[in-house]
This record gives sequence, structure tokens and C-alpha cells, in this order.
Amino acid sequence: MTNGELGATGQKIYDFIRESHAATGLVPTVREIREAIGVKSIGTVGYWLDRLEALNLIRRDAGKNRSIRLRGESPTVPVPLVGEIRAGSPILAEERVDGNFVLPRQLVGEGTLFMLRVRGDSMIDVQIAEDDYVVVRAQRDAQNGDIVAALVPGAEDGATIKTFSRNGDRARLLPANKRYKPIPFGPEGRILGKVVTVLRRV
Repeated sequence: MTNGELGATGQKIYDFIRESHAATGLVPTVREIREAIGVKSIGTVGYWLDRLEALNLIRRDAGKNRSIRLRGESPTVPVPLVGEIRAGSPILAEERVDGNFVLPRQLVGEGTLFMLRVRGDSMIDVQIAEDDYVVVRAQRDAQNGDIVAALVPGAEDGATIKTFSRNGDRARLLPANKRYKPIPFGPEGRILGKVVTVLRRV
């Protein structure tokens, strides 16, 4: 694509859309484009978006606030890193956002997602190791065999990653390392979400 085909303003808009998407995982709204590019009216932005769509560089989904989609690029989603979680003995996960990771939607799936950094080795036998990052889909329930992030009241009122297990009225959080013991999970415990993806630094 050249400026001759698109025009300088159209090229600036296209570049801004791509840069915003790469940085945040989100496409900008029409209003955000107008403010960033410095054009006077939303109608002008609409004209150039029509040109971009006619040139098959973008598509737009009717009825959505962030309706612009880049052609030829896989959908992504920003996933906030909200702190650390211990996969050894439970500790309180830090409830603060330390930044966002832009990840392929195909990798992490749908739902409300957050990311935690693993400390400890109690889940090493299922390939969750120290300093890995786990992507968690927020939910309050779990099925047998789900790997979950859970709050476990106790001495430190902390959070942990374990495999959820229920047998009748008895629920436990199971480690994947024989050096650790299962943790009883009573009514006072709380499921934070299900682990859907594990990311490892290399």
C-alpha cells in the first residue's frame, strides 16, 4: 500500500490503527482516531475508513464501538498481569495490574482473563514451573481435574494454583509434586478462575 493509493491522511489513520492494535491489542474508536490524527470531524475519519475498507485493509463490524478489524491479522486480546501467585504454599496474590500482555485470542479463548506469575514448584509435574505465567479465565466454579487459581484462607490468607478435586462433599486442591500435600478446600475457600494457558520464558 502506497500513499498514492491511499493518501497521506489515510496512511496516517491506517498506521495509527495498526500501532494501537500492536501496542494494546485493541483497535481505536473513530473518536480516538480523530483526536490522534488531528482531523476536525468524525465524518472525515469515516471517509478514510471507507477508503481503507474498499482497499481491503480493514473491515468493520456494525453496531460495535470498536468496530474496526485489520485484515489478515489474528485477533488479539490484552491480558492484565495482576501479580504473582505461589504454586507451593499459599500466599496472597497481589491485586495490582503490572501491565498488559497482548496475546492471540486463539491461544487464550474467551471470557474475562488475567495473568499471574508462578512462584514455587508444587505443580511441576504438570509443567507449571517457577517464573511461568499462567493465564486464568475468571470464574467462581470448577470441575474435577481443572487447574485453578484459588484463595485459601489460613495462616496467610493466600492464593495458590492447584488441581481441583471433589469427592462428594469433600473438596481438595491437589499439588502435582509428591513433596507437597493436598490442601482441604472448604466453603470459606474461593475459586478465582481456571488456568487456560501456561506461558514460559526461554
